[in-house]
Amino acid sequence: MKKISIVLYRLSTGWLALLSGFGLLIFTLFVLPTFNIRTAEFAGELGVPDLKFLYAPSILQTMAEAYGESGRESYINLHWTLDLAFPLLYTFFLMTSTSWFLAKLIPSSSKARLLNLIPLIGFVGDIGENFFSSLFMARFPNPCAVAQVLSAIFTPIKWLGFLASILLLIFAGFFFLKTLIIKLKEKSL
Repeated sequence: MKKISIVLYRLSTGWLALLSGFGLLIFTLFVLPTFNIRTAEFAGELGVPDLKFLYAPSILQTMAEAYGESGRESYINLHWTLDLAFPLLYTFFLMTSTSWFLAKLIPSSSKARLLNLIPLIGFVGDIGENFFSSLFMARFPNPCAVAQVLSAIFTPIKWLGFLASILLLIFAGFFFLKTLIIKLKEKSL
């Protein structure tokens, strides 16, 4: 893990963080609405497990029944196209931005520099959720209790990892700006 962290620090420039943020913004504005429209076509008011923070594993059974065969197929296709691109984009943005800020704040010898890996928690949770919920949908109506339970476990991991990453980015950005302001004040004295 330390090697991955070091590589991220080497790659993460201000320009790359901005570029990844711009890519995420474009995806969110122009592609994500398509995902939402296509999801609404088969999921209706029931929604998808991805947007819930916590749910009982049995909700997948209810969703799979309600979606029907074509809805389950659409669910799987969307989760391995658009919903694969989204976690890649937001994770890349969070990792490069956080790494850039933390590189300015934390000495390279500090173990705290491993904080730049926190976005991986959300990414692993998201991919695990997609994998196990898709496996459940693909096997339906054949029971797959393991996929049902693991999907429900990976979903809050995704959300907690994502929220922790956002908070880390906000704090790192705040402390970076604070440090910058202090340095500018010292130079003006």
